[in-house]
Amino acid sequence: MDEMLAICDRRTPSAQQFDMFCRDNNLNRSDALDQISITVARRYLAGALSYAIGDGVMNSVFAFATHSEGDIPDVMFRVYSAFDEAEHTHHGKYLNVDLEAKYTRPMLASVLEGIDAV
Repeated sequence: MDEMLAICDRRTPSAQQFDMFCRDNNLNRSDALDQISITVARRYLAGALSYAIGDGVMNSVFAFATHSEGDIPDVMFRVYSAFDEAEHTHHGKYLNVDLEAKYTRPMLASVLEGIDAV
């Protein structure tokens, strides 16, 4: 997992890199995208990943998912969206607001709450 996160922090993974990750972890494409996303969410909320790294990884994961065959998994999209929300100023509405605290953290907590409840 750490190797895939490092790749995604630098660039969008190649199909070959992603396929190798799936094989090594015995995951299909959709489950792999979700597992990467869940790991990013957990590490970010635990303080082990900065917002910048989490956001960069999720941008790469999203780019890979949208440029490869198959559906975009719900969990992956929700984690991506949580980071994406803090990238925007919401038309100047929250100029003096910590957007990570307002959007990213609660959205990620909600995603993980749903996963941990299963």
